[in-house]
This record gives sequence, structure tokens and C-alpha cells, in this order.
Amino acid sequence: MLNASTQGEQTMDAMIDQEKALGAGAMARGSPAPASPSPSSRLVLAILAALVGQFGVHRLYAGKVTTGVIMAALAIVGYAAYFLFVVGIVFVATVAIWSLCDFVRIVRGAFRDNAGRPVRIWRTQPTFAPGALGQNHA
Repeated sequence: MLNASTQGEQTMDAMIDQEKALGAGAMARGSPAPASPSPSSRLVLAILAALVGQFGVHRLYAGKVTTGVIMAALAIVGYAAYFLFVVGIVFVATVAIWSLCDFVRIVRGAFRDNAGRPVRIWRTQPTFAPGALGQNHA
């Protein structure tokens, strides 16, 4: 009986230590907080969300393929049915509100990519090697 109580206390202590290491609230969400920000550019995401956000292009750029395709399908069906049926107006309005919410989350820095990493960097650094463009740095 005493062993079960001691083992339970050790498990609880281990959970508390893990929560402190991960940050407050990380265990409540069920996944550890990501250590590094997303490599996706926040500026590119904001521009895509503002210009073609209703078609989900910004979500595709961030790697959220499923929701990007859903947004695109809703927008295409909505615009196709816009003049024929009232249902089209509902689809277009839904996607417009969704893309506006995404735009606000991107600008605030609360948008996350498909891996759960926050998109916080406004521009990305070039990832090519110094000699990749024909420049020799000897």
C-alpha cells in the first residue's frame, strides 16, 4: 500500500517538473511548446491572406493543406453559386470572415504553421550558399 502511494507521488512530482520545463499550460494543451518559430515568413503570409486569403493560399504556404483546400473549395463553390443561389453568399461570407480572422492572427503573431510552431519572423533569411549565385568568396 505504501509503495503505490510513493509511486503516485513520484509520478506527480515528475509531471510537475515536466510542466515547469515546458512552460505553464503546455501539458494542459497536450503537447509541448515548440522551441523555435516557424521558418515561414510572416510578411508573405500577411500579404497572401490580404490578397488571396479567401482561396486559402496563405494556409497552403504555412503547410496547412487540408484547411487550405477546404477554404479554396468553399470559395470556388461560393463564387460559382453566388449569382444562382443564396447559398453562395453564405459560403463567400464564411470564407471572408475566416480569412479575415487568419489575417488578424498573422499580424498579431498568433498564427501557427502545420507543425504548431508560431509564425513570428517577418522575413526569412536567404538559405543559399555564398557561392550559389556565381560569387566566389575565396
